[in-house]
Amino acid sequence: MPSLVDTISGVAGAGCCTFFGLPFDVAKARLQHAPHAYGGLVDCIGKAVRQEGVLALYRGWLPALSSAVAENAVGITTQ
Repeated sequence: MPSLVDTISGVAGAGCCTFFGLPFDVAKARLQHAPHAYGGLVDCIGKAVRQEGVLALYRGWLPALSSAVAENAVGITTQ
């Protein structure tokens, strides 16, 4: 039987995944959109932080977190 601890673990895992992974997803999207504007991943992240601030790496965090929470909470709870 699923427990509350399993659900909370799924939610916490989704939060960690989003917090640490989203900056790389944002950089990947920028590199795909304008590949010649950057010299690579590190250059892309550096330019984004210098020009727009650290929060630029967390654009779109709410939809990313929402979908990850739903996926992880259900996935871990039902296993």
